[in-house]
Amino acid sequence: ARENMGLKPIQQIRDEGSEKAVLWDQARGEFEDALRTLAQPCNGIPQLLLSLSEDKTPFAIATTSPKPRVPISVVAAGLTEFFPDDHIHSGESDFTPPRFKPDPSVYLKAANFLGVQ
Repeated sequence: ARENMGLKPIQQIRDEGSEKAVLWDQARGEFEDALRTLAQPCNGIPQLLLSLSEDKTPFAIATTSPKPRVPISVVAAGLTEFFPDDHIHSGESDFTPPRFKPDPSVYLKAANFLGVQ
């Protein structure tokens, strides 16, 4: 199953000596590797984003996921033309301390960036 997500088998990681000392670091890195392989846009989303762009309707990503993860997904899904880095806002990465749901800070930050009230 790991190979289907673009991940090396555990034994191969151990044999190469690239296993992380902290399991959380290993899992986070592997999750990002899997996103690079598996992230795809939902049906109709590229067309919707193109339509919004053509209509000059502002949009951005506002998420509580960590910032490194989101651009990886955007690139893998082929949506970089719609979401440059400054259009990606993260409750975990953009605030100190991080702000998660139900705190609306990241959504308000994205709306403010877009000039939307």
